[in-house]
Amino acid sequence: MVWAATETIKSHDRGSMKAAIIRLGALWLGLSPLAALCAEAAPMPSARDFARLPTYEQVVLSPDGRYLAITVHLRGQISLGVIDFENMKAISALSFTRGDSIAAVHWATPRRLLVEMATENGPLDSPMLTGEIFAMDYDGNNRDMIYGYRSSRVAKAGTHIGASRVSQNNFAEIEQTLPEQDFALVSLHDITSAYSGLYRLDAGSGAVAQIAQAPMRYPSRYFADQLGRPRLVTGVEDKADAPVNFYRDANEQWKPVPIAGGRVQALQVAADGGMAWFDVEEKSGRECLVAWNTRAPNVPAQPLHCEDRPILGQVFYTASR
Repeated sequence: MVWAATETIKSHDRGSMKAAIIRLGALWLGLSPLAALCAEAAPMPSARDFARLPTYEQVVLSPDGRYLAITVHLRGQISLGVIDFENMKAISALSFTRGDSIAAVHWATPRRLLVEMATENGPLDSPMLTGEIFAMDYDGNNRDMIYGYRSSRVAKAGTHIGASRVSQNNFAEIEQTLPEQDFALVSLHDITSAYSGLYRLDAGSGAVAQIAQAPMRYPSRYFADQLGRPRLVTGVEDKADAPVNFYRDANEQWKPVPIAGGRVQALQVAADGGMAWFDVEEKSGRECLVAWNTRAPNVPAQPLHCEDRPILGQVFYTASR
């Protein structure tokens, strides 16, 4: 695996990244009423427009609003660029070789990025997660594989087979970043069993500390409040089962979420951990978005919106009251 900062990327790649950033800036500045009116008269896209690879994979704003992290397709692979949001100038870039690629990018803090690593065999291949996490500062400094079997922590461990070495061989997935807490929450999947736990990951050193263990065999996602305390987990007992959901009660014990339905899927938890939202598919076929108070578990969940067609894919934003 090889990675590079802006100053070491080849000139043609640097030009391509700059061109992509310029296009992104033009797109951003073009989001005006006049641009919207002009867009109405734009020609119909051709089949070729839908068949080609997208230029941008992700555009993620830093927590303080100063920087944009973008992932773009360059020369058959996904590369990362960081730009100053105010003047749209490139600050740093990250590119991998030998089949390594970027699956997702997260801001761990206003100045530090976490990258979920993947493998990719050719420009038409879908990135496959490797369970490793790479990190770098917004300006390209302090770059390192902080978690995974190729991380520097494993290399430093030498022949000492301890807890740190074993944990670095697990498969990591970023569940949530907490910029105000200076750490991220990751689920670590034990390669020797189906169970996984929730851990705090230090975005600088890569050190991990377990904070929860899922009560089901195959957890798919954890939900935590703004302080990083786990409040919900969803998953299945068997791979063929319907989703099951558990919440943390006042004694920090996992309890089943008491919401009835044909299928109940946890969607999000409020910043203070009080309210939680679920997608509920009733036996009649109706699907509802419901709200439930984790601090008053005996109070029935309140339907917010119901339709006779699937609504899980709809995007919604909520605020804790």
